[in-house]
Amino acid sequence: MNYNENKRTTIKQRILQAAKWAWIFLVLLGAGYYFYQRKTEVLELIQTISLPQILISALLLLLGELFIALLIHFSIRAEGFHQPFIKTVGLYGTTALGKYIPGGVWHFLGRIGIYKLNNLSNKQIMRAFILENYWLLSSALFVGLESVCLFRFELIVKYLQIPNLFWVRTIICTAVFALWVISLWILHIYINKYTKEQVQQLWIIVLVGITLWVTVGLSFYVLFPKQEFQQAGIYIGGYSLSWAVGYIAVFAPGGIGIRESVLALVFSNIMPVTTMAVYSTMNRIIWLTAELIYGLVGFIQKRGVFPAKTRE
Repeated sequence: MNYNENKRTTIKQRILQAAKWAWIFLVLLGAGYYFYQRKTEVLELIQTISLPQILISALLLLLGELFIALLIHFSIRAEGFHQPFIKTVGLYGTTALGKYIPGGVWHFLGRIGIYKLNNLSNKQIMRAFILENYWLLSSALFVGLESVCLFRFELIVKYLQIPNLFWVRTIICTAVFALWVISLWILHIYINKYTKEQVQQLWIIVLVGITLWVTVGLSFYVLFPKQEFQQAGIYIGGYSLSWAVGYIAVFAPGGIGIRESVLALVFSNIMPVTTMAVYSTMNRIIWLTAELIYGLVGFIQKRGVFPAKTRE
């Protein structure tokens, strides 16, 4: 890469970083103005959220984020990086908040440093990140799409102009699951050619991925008062989809603003936008709190997080 190409790359990176700072500023400014204009309604909605609801939501989120750490644990173990799971939880906690810093790579950079201290090569680190991120993103998309298929099939009927029949729904739901599993199978076959050890069994990844997003989705659902349990599925699916879209939106650190917008869109004909904005903001605060708790775990055991023994 010559000087001019390096210069163009640097300019693009600076433009993207400036765009991320601008996005955060605009989201915070817009949200602040929106809530201020509706402060009476917002305060009334906040008062409907009880302390037990917040605690249950926080516990479910803490559990859900343990499954995220478990996927990280599986990805690095495939490269011979063996450590107790609690240390992987600490590793996740000490780096997770980095994704909110404009630049979008700080949580990755933090883990890259730890991986290098544990003798992982650049190629091993890349493979671990590919596994972890594909497992996370694909499982979120699967749970989201499957939930829409099962609980809001009328949306699919509307946009695809297909008949609203049971056998059509069954075929689509089955196809979504099959495509997800096949994509995981292909990825595992390819990655297994290069990893030091065999990648975690496919059925375990499927189980962990589904359990992760069901748990995290329920943490969102329990914040809403007087919701029927039959509606839990659409909350799980809507939240999973919103996380996936926010994860893909590289210009929005931590998916801030994007996740909340997608939730407002998914639930637009179920509840007012203000209601969804308040509850999604509360969920964001609880999510941050959970990450801070695991960050504290990582801080307490910092000496134990790196270096760990790497199997030859």
